[in-house]
This record gives sequence, structure tokens and C-alpha cells, in this order.
Amino acid sequence: MTLNLNDHYRNYYVGYSDVREVSARYKAKNIINLYTRSGGSNGPNMVELGCGDGSIARALELQGFGRTYVGYEISDSAVKEAQSRNYDNPTKFKLFDGIRSDAEDKSFDLAIVSHVLEHVEDPRILLREAARISNYVFVEVPLELNIRTSRDFQWSGLGHINLYNPVLIRHLIQSTGLQIRAEQISCFGLPFFTLRRPKLGAFIHWMIKATLLRLLPSVAWQLFTYNGSLLATSEET
Repeated sequence: MTLNLNDHYRNYYVGYSDVREVSARYKAKNIINLYTRSGGSNGPNMVELGCGDGSIARALELQGFGRTYVGYEISDSAVKEAQSRNYDNPTKFKLFDGIRSDAEDKSFDLAIVSHVLEHVEDPRILLREAARISNYVFVEVPLELNIRTSRDFQWSGLGHINLYNPVLIRHLIQSTGLQIRAEQISCFGLPFFTLRRPKLGAFIHWMIKATLLRLLPSVAWQLFTYNGSLLATSEET
């Protein structure tokens, strides 16, 4: 099976998605948490590689985080949706080839690569670009590699071609020449689970996942999909 990812994402973002909107609140919270835990200020100049439709940019702004923001995307439809939103802070969105941006070296405080590496063919190239243009790099991926993972690859409309667990994502970041400063595993909140499920079933599912993660985190990610978040810097920083 031959995949053309650019073609897949060209018209992927048409209209706002409630899933993207709600999940962006939790993704933004994780960005803020790890960055501030590592001593970063509350007003960084930010860049996002794989910014989608601007959901995270707006969620960060609503949570009072950041000073300026530039988003890069390979998808025409994503950039159009992102540009149609209203923002309070200086905000720009640009198309790029998914490899190299037009930003200068270390021109940002914080680079965001949130739920992107599972989609790209060359994740290390994108990580190196994030580290080139920013002092801090935030990475978040779904931790989908667990005991329930199918033995064989199966394409889906989500476009996830890389699977991660907490060990694999650490090794990927470190093998790119980055030093991990903070990390966490998290579970989306109940409002996310209720988007596509009956309320009772959603509550039970969320309660099981959230409780297991709190009590037995090393077991939890081997059974269910969570979000793995890491903040990294260049090793010489």
C-alpha cells in the first residue's frame, strides 16, 4: 500500500471538529504544565509544527498562555480553518513542506509538536527542525503501542503511521540529540469521552482509564491509549 500523506491531509480539515476543539484544551494544559515546570515563563514566543486548524493556538490563548504564535502546516484546508478564527495575540499561519520552515535559528522560546509525530514519515527530521528554531521543544503523542495493538499495520483515516509507548518516544527524542527535561502521561477528561459515546458508557470508560493511570501508571499504558507528553532542549542548553 502506497500512502501519499500530503494528499490525505490536503482537504482533511473542513469545518471545526468538536473532537479537536475539546482535545485541544487538554493538550494546551499539558503544554503549559511541562513548560512552566521546567522554569519557562508564562509568555513565550511559540511556534507549532503541524498546527492543524489552530485549535491548540486558540486553547493556549484562552488559558492565558503565550505572547506570540506562528503555526506551520502541510495542509491547505488546515491553514484556511486556522486563519478563519479570531485571536487576541499576534498569530500567523503558514504552509510548509513538513521538513524545513522559514524561521531563523532559535527564533522562538517554545516549539510545539503535539499529536504530529504519529503522522509523519520522518519524525527525527521534524524534531531537529523544532530544535533548530526554538529553545524548548514540547512533544505529545498518543501512546497507542500496547498489548492490544494489532500485529500488522492497518491504515485508518486518522493517518497514524507510527505507534509509540513511553519508552519509544523517549528514545526517539533522545536519539535526535535532545535532552528530556520533563514528561508525563495523561488521560483526556470526561468531556472528551462523552463526545461520541452514551454518557453512562463514557463515564465508566473514563473512570477505568483515569483510575488505573493514577494507581498503576506502568500497567495502565500497556492496556489503554493515553497521551505521552515530553519537554526537551538541545543537550548543550
